[in-house]
Amino acid sequence: MKQKRKPLRKIYGFSLNEWAMNGHRDALAIKELIRDWQRLSRHFNNGRFIELGCGTGIFGHLISKIRKDLIPYGIDKDHNKIAFANTKKFGRNFQCCDYFGFTSFERFQTAIIFIEKNIFHLPKIIGLARIWENTAPKDSRLIIFCYDRSYRKTFYGFVTKAFITIGLKSKLSHQDKRFLVISKQKC
Repeated sequence: MKQKRKPLRKIYGFSLNEWAMNGHRDALAIKELIRDWQRLSRHFNNGRFIELGCGTGIFGHLISKIRKDLIPYGIDKDHNKIAFANTKKFGRNFQCCDYFGFTSFERFQTAIIFIEKNIFHLPKIIGLARIWENTAPKDSRLIIFCYDRSYRKTFYGFVTKAFITIGLKSKLSHQDKRFLVISKQKC
């Protein structure tokens, strides 16, 4: 059954300043990003999801408006962004910490990591994937979203090779121009 799309006017309820706090400054790029996020929402399992690197929580709020069956949680290392995310507009499911120190995904059906172009983060992302595989519920999903177009090919190649090399039992179940979806296999 095809999901109905929400009118974009409801999704655009954020000022350009709010988008800029998350590193998004160009209106056309924001519209493209929102379309990507709408496509991405189809890959979330029902229930709680955790966003690692949530910024001001715009993504969590937007996705929970598109999909009423999702409950957003998030962590980010920027205190000001987390304070904004925890306003009444978003709920209080956001915490301030470095997501590379995150140790358990057991409460979440979906985890999403947003990354920028930073080659030094790649081994840490693989480390998080191992933690996810060892602690997340069966049939959960890990989504890795890469913002930088010029970096995606390098990043996706690294992640795919790393998963094969380190022998993770999970599988790459979807690859899009901006994101990877990794699914736990049923046991």
